[in-house]
Amino acid sequence: MKLPVERSNVFIHKKFKNEEEYFDYMSNFLEKHDLVTNEYRKAILDREESFPTGLEIGDINIAIPHTDYIYSKTNTICVTILENAVKFKRMDDSSKSVNVKIILQLLFDKPDKQVTLLKELMAKVTDQNFLQKLVKEKNEENIVKLFNNVD
Repeated sequence: MKLPVERSNVFIHKKFKNEEEYFDYMSNFLEKHDLVTNEYRKAILDREESFPTGLEIGDINIAIPHTDYIYSKTNTICVTILENAVKFKRMDDSSKSVNVKIILQLLFDKPDKQVTLLKELMAKVTDQNFLQKLVKEKNEENIVKLFNNVD
């Protein structure tokens, strides 16, 4: 399966003070580009509070924020490689935080697409070699190629 990663939704070496600043930036970007509804920001923040998405998986940790499909107008993965790690609450224990270096924000417009997208994505992001390549990459198009196994 080709993962829906587009160059216009890849952000390299971005700096955010915290998770909230990231969500403000990304929600504004997505709404400005008509990829989400105007209720999206509140929905993603509520979802993250109830069901955190930080994953501690090795040297490089990730977050996979997403919310209900009714707030999205498309299917895509927004890839953000952070300059400095940002704390996210952990998916497996919300009383703990994890320093996240990569944020993969999922948008899907149909409920049946979430499971398939997460399954395909998890196969890639549990590989620390793959994550190392992402963190080192300085070109958006090359990140798209990494997600889609194109050399």
